[in-house]
Amino acid sequence: MDFQALQTRTNVAALAAFGAAIVLDGDVVQGDFHAPADQVFLDGVSAIAARPQVVVADADVPAAPVGKPCAAGGARWIVADARPDGFGLTTLFLERAP
Repeated sequence: MDFQALQTRTNVAALAAFGAAIVLDGDVVQGDFHAPADQVFLDGVSAIAARPQVVVADADVPAAPVGKPCAAGGARWIVADARPDGFGLTTLFLERAP
């Protein structure tokens, strides 16, 4: 079994089920947007996202993503930082667009 292919299919399915269409550098992609102060509960543990962020598939991240425009959650943003997780997804940390 090709683990990387399985992981890619799983990531695509998760983003399709839990994400929404966002516009990243002019391209429409699936992403999971978290507004500032969103609280997430997972098996009795909670975490708060202090910065707006969107999780997208690595394949949808443009080259040199910092500074690229992003429309998500009904607002316009600029990518401030990009952190791949090593498992096929990248978290893009966002700042409000001027």
